[in-house]
Amino acid sequence: MTKEISRTQKAVTRDILVKELSAFGRRLESRLNSRFESRLDSRLEIQTESLKAYINNRFVQTNLRFEGIDKRFDGVDKRFDGVDKRFDGIDRRLDRLEVKVDKLDKKLDMRTAGLVELIERGFGKIGIVTTRVDDHEKRITVLESRS
Repeated sequence: MTKEISRTQKAVTRDILVKELSAFGRRLESRLNSRFESRLDSRLEIQTESLKAYINNRFVQTNLRFEGIDKRFDGVDKRFDGVDKRFDGIDRRLDRLEVKVDKLDKKLDMRTAGLVELIERGFGKIGIVTTRVDDHEKRITVLESRS
């Protein structure tokens, strides 16, 4: 019987040892997995946060560049607005000048027509006066020759 007991004790202890070892292995594996996962999670989180920070910094730099470009475009827009105002002013002045030139042209045409009419009248009168003078000279010569 002693042999039987020792065999059963050995078997029991061996079974117990196998169970204990497998339980220990599972606990160890779960601990390692949890530690590995926690380390992996923390490293992934650190990498994710650093990547987010990098991307945010790049967006900030890009936004600053766009703001600078917007300021430059605003300056150019203001300059173009000034140029547009100048062109509008010049256009208005040219319109007024054109109206004045048209008025002067009409006045000049009227005055030229008046002068032409006066000259024609004057030459007409001169022609009449010269014919009268010629007639008077003929009469005078005729009268002088009679006397």
